[in-house]
Amino acid sequence: MHGKTSNSTLRLGFLSDTHLNSVFNGDSLDRALKKMSNDKVDIVLIGGDFVDNDPRRINGNIKEIISKYKFPKGIYAVLGNHEYYGGVDRNIHFIQESGIELLRDDILTINGLNIIGRDDKTNGSRKDLKSLLKGIEDSPLIVLDHNPKSIKESLENNVGLHLSGHTHNGQLFPMNHLVNYLYLNGYGHKKIKTTHTVVSSGLGTWMIPYRIKSKSEYIIIDIDYFYKPVSKKN
Repeated sequence: MHGKTSNSTLRLGFLSDTHLNSVFNGDSLDRALKKMSNDKVDIVLIGGDFVDNDPRRINGNIKEIISKYKFPKGIYAVLGNHEYYGGVDRNIHFIQESGIELLRDDILTINGLNIIGRDDKTNGSRKDLKSLLKGIEDSPLIVLDHNPKSIKESLENNVGLHLSGHTHNGQLFPMNHLVNYLYLNGYGHKKIKTTHTVVSSGLGTWMIPYRIKSKSEYIIIDIDYFYKPVSKKN
């Protein structure tokens, strides 16, 4: 028989730009995952730059930290530019060995909700969003892409929610004004046409371990959506 359209909810935890290295050794990641777990997050999405170039510089057992927390729908990540800068194969191995599932131009489907994890734009041969969405119709869509330059593609393809990082909200004042000039959304939540865009300032920092007029953050998003269950035969 055919299932009727149903209402579903998902509590999504989003963090980006952890930039794990010899200074950011996993303590902030541990705190964020603990708070997400306490807040009953269903799934964690990591928006790239999990590693700050070379995983051999990381002080701390990231696999041990991640193994402490169980999220019903798992932990997933996309790559950022720094994973490519530091040797993409080495960083892919580190991320997967840490207990995180990697999405590289992949589609994750949870109860009719499609999460499209895009490879970073540093990979010039990554698939365009339109080709990734081929065959997906009348379905709620979330795009996870490190660099918010791709927001334009999400708008063109009627994506419901676009998640990015990369900008750090400038990290240091007055660079926050520059990122808001360079991107359709340089930081925070902004609805553009019918697409909700969320750009995180990141959990870690780049090059220097402090911020001015910017903050480290993780984000929790409650999603209510309708979906049509897969048809079943009696």
